[in-house]
Amino acid sequence: MSTPGTELDEVILAFSESDPFTIRDACEGVQIFGASGSGKTSGSGRLFALSYLNAGFGGLVLTAKADEADLWRQYARAAGRTADLIIVGPDERHRFNILDYEWSHSGAGAGRSRNLVELFLTLAEIASRGSAKNLSDNERYWRNELQKLLANSIDTLRLSLEPITFLNLHKIVQSAPRSEEHLIDAEWLQSSFCVQTNAKAEQRKQDNALSPSDVQDFELTSDYWLDEFPRMHDRPRTSITGSFTGMADVFLRSPLRELFSTTTTFTPDDCLDGKIIVLDLPTKKFNEVGIYAQVLFKYCWERAIERRRTTDQSRPVFLWADESQFFVNEHDIRFQSTARGYRAATVFLTQNLPNYHFYLGGDSRAESMTEALIGNLATKIFHNNTCTKTNHYASELFSRTWRRKVSSNASVQDQRIVAGRSYSDELLSEVDPIEFTRLATGGPGYDFVVEGIVHRAGRTFNANGKNHIRSSFDQRL
Repeated sequence: MSTPGTELDEVILAFSESDPFTIRDACEGVQIFGASGSGKTSGSGRLFALSYLNAGFGGLVLTAKADEADLWRQYARAAGRTADLIIVGPDERHRFNILDYEWSHSGAGAGRSRNLVELFLTLAEIASRGSAKNLSDNERYWRNELQKLLANSIDTLRLSLEPITFLNLHKIVQSAPRSEEHLIDAEWLQSSFCVQTNAKAEQRKQDNALSPSDVQDFELTSDYWLDEFPRMHDRPRTSITGSFTGMADVFLRSPLRELFSTTTTFTPDDCLDGKIIVLDLPTKKFNEVGIYAQVLFKYCWERAIERRRTTDQSRPVFLWADESQFFVNEHDIRFQSTARGYRAATVFLTQNLPNYHFYLGGDSRAESMTEALIGNLATKIFHNNTCTKTNHYASELFSRTWRRKVSSNASVQDQRIVAGRSYSDELLSEVDPIEFTRLATGGPGYDFVVEGIVHRAGRTFNANGKNHIRSSFDQRL
């Protein structure tokens, strides 16, 4: 197994005898396409997983299928990395207090309310997937008001020295005054966690325990809870609070409450020391709850990677997502655009392009986001597929050559049929879309060999001088 500080040009696998794939290539990202049953996971996916583990990478694995954690246990055993595994699931011992980490982690961004707001907005983005993302003025209003609710809830807890937890944030919002009558009802005010927490912050202000900047923040939060919020119309207020409580609720219940709202036994930073974190919350078993938790942790992980200062001694890390359509969001596009500088190697596997379009929103903006995302993943592998959109996309990526087109014609001249032939040159893709439906899919029928056509942006392969190469992946190695 390689040690930290491995040179970026170290070869970790090869597509042919003369076409190596290096750590530098890995850090430019990999996208694997293939229909269900194409062998993408057991073929090229398996090769990349074992190669990264053998090279000493740390990493984060997101799971969609129920057997993925066991699969990564097998990979770790094969690579001698079992001791580096951190399996996170309801039946495992590991815990991670996500809000506490985002608030108190070392380095830039710690202790800032805005960072926690962004965390929740990431949840809101996932919760609203499937709806249009081209925000109207009305939708921007809702988003801004949710942002304001989050910021004031977090700052109220911060200024009063109350713990910033999902439960306390939920209590703040649920007990906030909903009318001017609440503000003059002494009994209600005494029972309101929001009002009493705000009063603690005010006492700290009177005791000169707040900095000048905190005093300004207190004035804003106090005005919000005691003036703006109770005077808001019921309908928008109910919608905004409902959006927040709906997001927070999943982290107040098992299993996410125990996993992400109690203690901390590991953090995203452990990957920098070679740990492989596997989130055993497969979407096929936990549905939206599994997606929320994994996307939120992925966001923290990406932020942790972006905070680190890379040197020649920095260990490469990988982000792995099979069925990646469930987990991608807008932040992945920004992360991948600079991932190479952080020695972060992304591997996404999905069936086809429409998967991304659908889960990113289903509109024209979702298509642009899909193009931006996969455009930042420099190595693309296309396995057997019947999706015409994906196959045409792949065909368009590959090299083109001039081909002579022959056309036959016939005419009647002097009661005789006269045959003719014409020629024209056309610039055509070297791989027709139909070819992707003929690639070997592994298993006994193909002697456990999976075929894929590999494309690398801006590169040509030494074996054929083209920007693509047909490769075979042995499922038994």
